[in-house]
Amino acid sequence: MIAMLDDPDFCDESRSVIAEAKVLYEQATSSDESKEKIIARAQSFRGRWGVWPPQTGELLDPDPRRRVVEAIASGNWGIVLVFPWTTDREIYACIKKIRSTISKWHKDSLNFYTAQLEGWLEECGAGFGRKAIVRAVRRRTKALRRPTTSQAFARADRETPGLADELFEKYRQQYRELGIGEAAVYRLANQRVERALRGSEAPAHAALRMAGSRYLDRINELNPDLATPIQSEPLSHALTTLFRGLDEDNATVRQHAAAVNRVFLGDRREPLAPGQPSTGGPRSQEVEAIESGQWGVVPVFPWTTYPDVRALVKSIRSRIRTPRQDRAHPTQAPALSTESEPYSPALTTLFRVLAHEDDAVVKRHARAVLASFLTAQPS
Repeated sequence: MIAMLDDPDFCDESRSVIAEAKVLYEQATSSDESKEKIIARAQSFRGRWGVWPPQTGELLDPDPRRRVVEAIASGNWGIVLVFPWTTDREIYACIKKIRSTISKWHKDSLNFYTAQLEGWLEECGAGFGRKAIVRAVRRRTKALRRPTTSQAFARADRETPGLADELFEKYRQQYRELGIGEAAVYRLANQRVERALRGSEAPAHAALRMAGSRYLDRINELNPDLATPIQSEPLSHALTTLFRGLDEDNATVRQHAAAVNRVFLGDRREPLAPGQPSTGGPRSQEVEAIESGQWGVVPVFPWTTYPDVRALVKSIRSRIRTPRQDRAHPTQAPALSTESEPYSPALTTLFRVLAHEDDAVVKRHARAVLASFLTAQPS
């Protein structure tokens, strides 16, 4: 069944059905009308292939960059700037502030392909049960059934000694307070203890159900943020605005890029240019560091871990570290390098071309900045 997703004919017709369904939905005067036409088209597909078509093109053409695109477009990310003088305390304080604003995405909800594949197998009409789906998709061979009563009690006694007795006393007291007879109390309390320890479904089935639920919940939470991006801090918000507007005309993209320049470098009459002297303002040290390449960018996404941050910060510092006698003059830095992270070099180049290049060049470098965030993130 899963191998059908590798069949070019199956995939081509599935894409056709999905595209037609989108058109029918947009053209229909009511949801009932579109539903009837879409079902009729899907029935034709099922008549040939024996199953309902996938409901999303992502299952046919998975893109590992999707989660990054959605996080950036919805504002569910943040940026921390690292200069030679930036301390760990400052970095983690910024991260804490960002995480207090952006959404919390469970790792299950980020595994788009697995969630979509499991959902399709469950609803494709082939009669697959959750046990078969979990075994095929997640390669699980254990926890496919609920533990027996004796297994459940033995595990509880091993992991939490006395738990069964505590639960029994708790439930027995509850039933006594309801005025139930002692004989019935004993039976009902035992039944509740057994349900609590065995669970209502096999662990693997529960994992499948919760993964699908988390995936749908994240999609529902994401839609409002895609309509109106949230703002965790000004830097990432300015970049989100720029990236969302890359399909607009060149002049508009230049305006968005200039706004990014102002957020990063402060209010300056001219965009950053090579060799431009410092104005001596309060942010001149940061401006000189950015112009010389002595800075780095740490993007913070909902899935970013502290080990990820530590590794990237260490890599950045190994590049921008300057001799003690030169720390007052950060312009004495090596050429830009993308070895530690590609974001800051791409941004510095964008700021430089704003000074003298035309709108088309600015737009091309703005796309390069977006590409740096998409290509550097693990799938």
